[in-house]
Amino acid sequence: MSTEFYNSNIAILKHRFPELAEAIEQHDISHLEFEVIERQCATLAVNGIQLSSAYDPVEEALAYRSTTSGNIYHMWGFGIGSVPEVLLNDKNLKKIHIYIYNLDVIKLVLTLMPKPWFDDERIALHYVHKDMSNKLKALECLFVSDSFIINADLHLLKYAKLDLSWLVHRIENRLLTEVVNRSHTSKEGWEKLNKIDKSNYPLLKNMPVIDHLIESNHFREVLCVGAGPSLDAEIEKVKALALKPNRPLFMAPSTALNALLKHGLKPDILFIMDMGVKAESIPFNKFPKTATLIGSSRIQKDIFEQWKGKKYYCHMVDETFDDINERLPSKYRLSVMGSVIHPMTNLAILFGAKTIRFVGCDFGFPGEIQHASTVDNYEIDMSVTIENGHGEIIKSSPTYRLFCSGIENLIAASPHVDYINMSRIGAKIIGARYEDGEK
Repeated sequence: MSTEFYNSNIAILKHRFPELAEAIEQHDISHLEFEVIERQCATLAVNGIQLSSAYDPVEEALAYRSTTSGNIYHMWGFGIGSVPEVLLNDKNLKKIHIYIYNLDVIKLVLTLMPKPWFDDERIALHYVHKDMSNKLKALECLFVSDSFIINADLHLLKYAKLDLSWLVHRIENRLLTEVVNRSHTSKEGWEKLNKIDKSNYPLLKNMPVIDHLIESNHFREVLCVGAGPSLDAEIEKVKALALKPNRPLFMAPSTALNALLKHGLKPDILFIMDMGVKAESIPFNKFPKTATLIGSSRIQKDIFEQWKGKKYYCHMVDETFDDINERLPSKYRLSVMGSVIHPMTNLAILFGAKTIRFVGCDFGFPGEIQHASTVDNYEIDMSVTIENGHGEIIKSSPTYRLFCSGIENLIAASPHVDYINMSRIGAKIIGARYEDGEK
């Protein structure tokens, strides 16, 4: 269905954003059922889902903008196009990046409405699809503080004839971070964290901060060991790495110790971030004095006290650590998005690693197993799925999928590093290659 509006709109896109224009031109929307909704304003509804407010589109646009703080916006989805149209009136605006992934929505809108503002140099449209060359960079922009998600495009994907499952769960991850952040900054949450900081302070003030370790060490290759079931599956590869003359630095969390110690492997650095890890779960006597402990400044202080080797504390890049960082300053606050794999990877980057390997970092449950060499006595949410390195769908949890996005963001921020995922049975990590070189 070609209209005068469509021809005018697509002509601008062909000039400014030819890849997107070609995709729209080739996309079929004959299956769509839509209607015009008229209240105080007019909008479109597709399969009963409105593309924008029919009452106050200006207020709607300002509500989206209120979630940001800068003058460069990253807008995921298009809706009816009213949000960028309103934001273009902001004299302080520098750029609106619009990420187009639901071609149904934008083609329908372009057919029925004029969008002359496509020609505004402050507008940048990005076509998001599975084979895009800069996929990792686009996904990183999904998680910046000045991004927001247009609801209609996301909700209408269930009717679209597009394979976007890889993107949908990452958008859902972005929405989940907002929920998690709100829970962490509740009054009760702050009080609990402040109590821990106060209790740990006397011990920490007499301990070295992680800055000393970072500034006095350089490691070319680092292995980040997770506790996922692929650690058991790939343990022979890990043992072979351990025997190399110039082997990688091994970093692991306490949850991976069952699998490692069973095979006589000890990490060079034991990294503990979780406040719930108890000292009695750590086999202190099995570590040589050459082993190093790195712990979040909020882990149980008994762990620091019982460790015999070198030990350092660190703070996370999280506003809840701002107060303790003022009292015990650190230049190197480590990234955290719920999993200990994040600060371990961040630390490997700070060590100057040229190659970072992942094993046991599954972000899902291959074979519906939770942890390597461990019989877990609790049930975990396996209500969602994720694609593994074989292109298969495995079970995961909403939080584990969120952890995967956190690693992808770190990879996007340090593209000079060679990231290697040592197992295909766990989640596919965008930006990490496999041993055969395949991304």
